Amino acid sequence: MVAENDVRYAQMNGRFHALIVDAAQNQAVTAALSLNDKVPFVSPFTIAFDESARERQFMMLMYAHRQHHAIVDALKKGEGARVEALMKEHTHISKESLNLSLPSLHLIAGAA
Repeated sequence: MVAENDVRYAQMNGRFHALIVDAAQNQAVTAALSLNDKVPFVSPFTIAFDESARERQFMMLMYAHRQHHAIVDALKKGEGARVEALMKEHTHISKESLNLSLPSLHLIAGAA
């Protein structure tokens, strides 16, 4: 993935997460998730790559994107328990990617 694509994906990812939070219409969820935007490398608008782990991180990013589709599908079907499980699993992608990136991070900031 070239840097331009990294930025475009970060922007798209941020929009997806914002739509989910807005659609929830839940102040507690909105407040809790807005804190993510203030934590380095956790904001959905930020994608961090380490050149030595780039291929694995790219595969994880593609997995996260497929999770987005599964989350939307479950939302459309009204499968609340499945949505919850998918969302919990989705949070692990950022943590795993960040762990791969340490100690040498190259930050790609989409809308940040």
